[in-house]
Amino acid sequence: MCCAVNIILFILLILISLLIYYNIKNKLYQGGYLIPNKDNNCLMRAANDINYIYKWVKGSKNFDCGAGIRYKDMNHKMLKIFGVINIPYDPIECPLHINQIALKMAMNKEFDTATSLSVLNILQNKNERFAHIQLIHLSLKLNGIAFFKIYEGDQSGNVIHTGMFYQNNLKIDFYLDEIKQFFKKTDIYPKKTLIIGYNS
Repeated sequence: MCCAVNIILFILLILISLLIYYNIKNKLYQGGYLIPNKDNNCLMRAANDINYIYKWVKGSKNFDCGAGIRYKDMNHKMLKIFGVINIPYDPIECPLHINQIALKMAMNKEFDTATSLSVLNILQNKNERFAHIQLIHLSLKLNGIAFFKIYEGDQSGNVIHTGMFYQNNLKIDFYLDEIKQFFKKTDIYPKKTLIIGYNS
């Protein structure tokens, strides 16, 4: 029974991954948008913001969902500065073998924490955002914690959709209701543009 449940969870994770991958890939090929390369300093500022509120635990495993092109440097810095084993996952930027490792660990719920750093604000529709949040939720151990860092842009709600990237420009509150669909207990820190979800 346990084996069957694990297989079903693994298949679900793969389907979620493919949904995100093909939706985004189609837009890339159609000139819809390109996800901007995440600046290392920006990512580390986000990690520091999380550390200010939560305090990273040395030796813990973090699921870096939507890691971006500079995932190798982020892995190195998370380990060096905080002692955290950062496992990247990104259907666009990470090689297939790295994504497979991350998904296998997610299936086994090996992650103490998960991070979504400026990902929700670039996903076009609700289904894509739900798939991203659900994947993070499924990856966590019991009592695991998810951190959703949001880039609010100019907060106007006017969507920027060019050949280079896509930006929602929505305030952090917009994403809270969607995250609450999967995480019953949440905290929001508007000044840090950070939402925390607890898998309790």
